[in-house]
Amino acid sequence: MVKDFLLKEQFERIFEIGTALGGLTQFINDFSKENNINTEILSIDVKPINQRLIDDGIQNLQMNALDISNISKVPSL
Repeated sequence: MVKDFLLKEQFERIFEIGTALGGLTQFINDFSKENNINTEILSIDVKPINQRLIDDGIQNLQMNALDISNISKVPSL
């Protein structure tokens, strides 16, 4: 079901808040590559991001996304 949704929508950008261990982020990244979907992913979490995501070129920020003063730190995609 998620795969069908990603294939149908073929998102250019995904902004994920709350990466945790990065399982969903990694799945979306891998699935997009396997299906030739050029998806840019920006991931935000209060904890350091998984090194594999960094190695795969996923842009990430370590910050509290609920703190409005951090909004200026989020790059425009």
